[in-house]
Order: sequence, then structure tokens, then C-alpha cells
Amino acid sequence: MQEFIECLSGKAAQKVTWTLALLEEMESPPSTYFKKLVNSDGIWEVRVSLGSNIYRIFCFFTDNAVVILTHGLVEENPENTTWRN
Repeated sequence: MQEFIECLSGKAAQKVTWTLALLEEMESPPSTYFKKLVNSDGIWEVRVSLGSNIYRIFCFFTDNAVVILTHGLVEENPENTTWRN
């Protein structure tokens, strides 16, 4: 996930890092930032908006309630989505 954050612009990387820190601190984060994907088997999404871009990070919980971040992508517009591990 570090690779994904490093490929982002300065402001985007800062906002994604801030959002991840916020989610770590909150007991019940708002669904604006963190929600379970519909019809998924335990896959959750961290969602960050900055300007017209949406940054999405997919994750899941382990048995010990540890969150594993797996993939990130940038949605600049519906026709142009960039995937990163």
C-alpha cells in the first residue's frame, strides 16, 4: 500500500494518509470514508475524494480485527481508472 500512496500527488497522498489515520482512531467511522462492499465476502472500502478524483483502497479484517489493505485505485473519471497494489 505504501507504493500506492507514494505514486499519488502530494495533496492526494496527504489526504489518503490523513483519512487512514482518522479511520484508525475512530471506533465507528462514517460510511463516507469506510464501508463494506455490497455482495462481497468481507471486503471493505476506504474512499477518499479530492477535487474530481476518488481514491479507493480495498481491505479486509483478519480474525484478530487487524485491517489488511490490499489494493488501491484512482478514479479520475469513469472511463479512466488506474489500479495499483
